[in-house]
Amino acid sequence: MRSFTTIRSEADWMCLQQQRPAACYLCASEPLRLWAAAVHFPSCGLVNAAPQPIKRVTWADAAAREGGGTAPESIGLDSDTPAAVCEAVPEAFLLQLGALLREEPSAQALAARGLPGAWGAPGSLYGVPDTDRCDAGGWELICEAASEEQTYWAWRRPLRAGLYLYRTHAVVEGATAAQLRRFQHDDAARPAWDAALLEACSLPLTDGVNARESGIFHFRARWPRPMASREYVYARRVWPRPSEGGCYSVSRACDHTVAPQPRGVRVRDFSAAVLIRGARSCRGSAQGAAEFISVYFEDGQSRPGLVNIGIRKGLWSYAERFEATFRMHSGTAAGGSTWGLLGQRRKRAQAKPLRRRLLFLAASVAAMLKVG
Repeated sequence: MRSFTTIRSEADWMCLQQQRPAACYLCASEPLRLWAAAVHFPSCGLVNAAPQPIKRVTWADAAAREGGGTAPESIGLDSDTPAAVCEAVPEAFLLQLGALLREEPSAQALAARGLPGAWGAPGSLYGVPDTDRCDAGGWELICEAASEEQTYWAWRRPLRAGLYLYRTHAVVEGATAAQLRRFQHDDAARPAWDAALLEACSLPLTDGVNARESGIFHFRARWPRPMASREYVYARRVWPRPSEGGCYSVSRACDHTVAPQPRGVRVRDFSAAVLIRGARSCRGSAQGAAEFISVYFEDGQSRPGLVNIGIRKGLWSYAERFEATFRMHSGTAAGGSTWGLLGQRRKRAQAKPLRRRLLFLAASVAAMLKVG
């Protein structure tokens, strides 16, 4: 899997060639590509058949990239969701997610019900922000990367306590929404791609067993030493998108009577929402693609500056691991083979603990972007 750095001027090209002469680059225009090839070929990593550049997108562009169904159309399709989960994750959160992703029917439904947006009130999915910071600016693009298998963007905006609300957007080539949904909610597969995972289980409910995807869960994550592990007890509610087999998934911290006694720091301020849907290929492939969109916030009770640095540095490498394991998962499901390859991947990840600690909070905190 190859990753590419986008260049947008001749000066960018000369500078990057001095810093990373062996790397591969994407040119932001056809004239620039031809210039670079003529001047530097064959000593550089650019060839005439170079992939098309990443299109720089705004929050609004990415949110409205595809149609194919909206959140109000999914209301009522999760009839097997236990009552305790419905109480912890009400339908209002689904509509708030849809409105945040620029779905006009979701915004209209919120207004008709007199409900607040995704943040700004106690009944909001992401709670009450520090208004002097949250509303001061828009979404800041902090990561833009691509490989042959996926194209990835990440944004952030201030929310509260010196921490940011994060939004990531991945277009996975050659995947279907149903495949990505199945992988996202397969808890047995998570150890293969999440090196921070220590424990994960579903918790029993008084009104019956957990649904296949929705339920109340306990999750314990490894944090870099000497910090204690973090523990999460959260409800996850999944609404299907019948148009293409994708889903909306919302997770939020909650209490549970039989939750295990904490052996680390309990994270009580945590909200994550995911949209999985079909998409157009960023590479122009006829096979199409699937999108994974995540909007996430947590207060893990660590120094905000360290957390913010760790997440920003770890986003792309984490997305690469997630996508690579998804490929193995979808291939295994199709071929009926065992989980041997996934187990080997887990062992290799555990064999380099020192290197992972040097990434600081990157892997362990960025991993929670996929919890939803």
